[in-house]
Amino acid sequence: MQDFKHSNLPLLRSQLADARHRQLLLIIGSQAWCYAQCQQLLANSNDNLILSSSKTLENAVWPEHLHQILGQEFSNLVYDGFSGIVPNKIAAAAGTVKAGGLLLLLLPELDELAHWLDPAITRWCSEGQTPKQSYFLKRWQQLWRQQPAWHISEHFGVQLPLAYLAASSAVCGIEEQQNVLTQLSTALENQQTPVLLSADRGRGKSALLGLLASKHPTQQFVICSRHLHALHSCFSMLAQALNTEVDVKTKKLANLSYVAPDALLQQASALDSNTVILVDEAAALPVPFLIQVAQLGFRCIFSSTLVGYEGNGRGYTLRFKRYLESHYPSYLDFTLSTPIRYASNDPLEQQIRDLFVLECKATSPILTSSTTMRAISQSELIENNSLLEQVFSLLVLAHYQTGVDDLRQLLDAPDLHLRGAFCNNKLVGICLAVIEGGLASDLAEDILAGKRRPAGHLMAQQLTTSFGDSQFVTEKSVRIVRIAVHPDVQQQGIIAAYWRSLKPHYQKISVT
Repeated sequence: MQDFKHSNLPLLRSQLADARHRQLLLIIGSQAWCYAQCQQLLANSNDNLILSSSKTLENAVWPEHLHQILGQEFSNLVYDGFSGIVPNKIAAAAGTVKAGGLLLLLLPELDELAHWLDPAITRWCSEGQTPKQSYFLKRWQQLWRQQPAWHISEHFGVQLPLAYLAASSAVCGIEEQQNVLTQLSTALENQQTPVLLSADRGRGKSALLGLLASKHPTQQFVICSRHLHALHSCFSMLAQALNTEVDVKTKKLANLSYVAPDALLQQASALDSNTVILVDEAAALPVPFLIQVAQLGFRCIFSSTLVGYEGNGRGYTLRFKRYLESHYPSYLDFTLSTPIRYASNDPLEQQIRDLFVLECKATSPILTSSTTMRAISQSELIENNSLLEQVFSLLVLAHYQTGVDDLRQLLDAPDLHLRGAFCNNKLVGICLAVIEGGLASDLAEDILAGKRRPAGHLMAQQLTTSFGDSQFVTEKSVRIVRIAVHPDVQQQGIIAAYWRSLKPHYQKISVT
């Protein structure tokens, strides 16, 4: 067994803490060996979160819902890859790592990743499908070969740098937060125009909303978010200012009240006209809903994370900003760019972005020639990272809830067909389709009778139950999952071109 006392890991951790940075550490080898190394490494620490479905790791948990792990901080986060690689769970948990902390990721040896099937891969398979490999994990393997990560290997020993040297950050995130707080307070007092507040994770965005409420104690604030648990830091900051305690289930504290999105529109007429509406994680809500809130006539602040496990905010930024520019040209736009909980240029933050393609941005294309349509394979996506970023960025623009789990579906879902629209070798549109049906007749009868609901085959099963005809699940069909065209080149015939290009490829299969 590797003796960590004789490695330089303690020194590296000390240097990480001095830099207020966090780091990813791979523990790779056989499952039993990884568990033993993990337990040895954590032997002298009580400040750990261990995510694993195995009973071998002491104090391990495997929560089904992300709110069970959010709003906390730990010096060590362990993610057991042998329990299944769930991107959304990893990305969410990464935010709980303290400055100076480690995210320990337990995996097989790197040269085994391309052919290893983790338990979670079946989440992206439909009935009758058997996964043969994971392109998602093969991409990880390639990334770590190109940019070697800190790792401790059963076969190759300790692979750590001699020292961790990081340039200190001269910018303080708290100072930036206070500056934006002052500007927000002034905006609330002087004008009715909507306000956008954007930031990546760890910038103190939600806490800023709590500070704003504390700074205006006689002003009533209503805060709206998809999930109450996401507002813990907001209520905690207000509680701290009031020198009181706050429960994680708090829905009202002093002048700040939580209202669910659907209830907000219903209860708006009963609110005092002077109320300020705060919408947290606005990118996780449909743009039509945000427009309705803006039209209510209250002072509104729309706050959102642009990059994170919840989904990427590029579509929200593009579409909602365009609406505000058209209808509220004097709207205000603030951004928090400097982290508070850790220093700038944090290695773990960048590693999570690389692993889950969170940096992708859809640049504005120009149609200078006719578009061409061609198939894009999953193997091509992992060999061409630029193309992968273009595909994923278009999917992000197309739907407000596109998140990191969708990246794995894109790379690992069997029978997923992609066709791209290209202009001058630049991707301007993407079509995702899946083959459904082809199920056995006895299973089809059970579906028709309501006895079975096998994984996948969503449209085929819906048509079977709606029309009382089992042929919809016994015959094969193609379901269009999503067609995404860059907003700058929409309404120029690209979707019509998709339909023309799809027909010859699926002549013997119905398209739904």
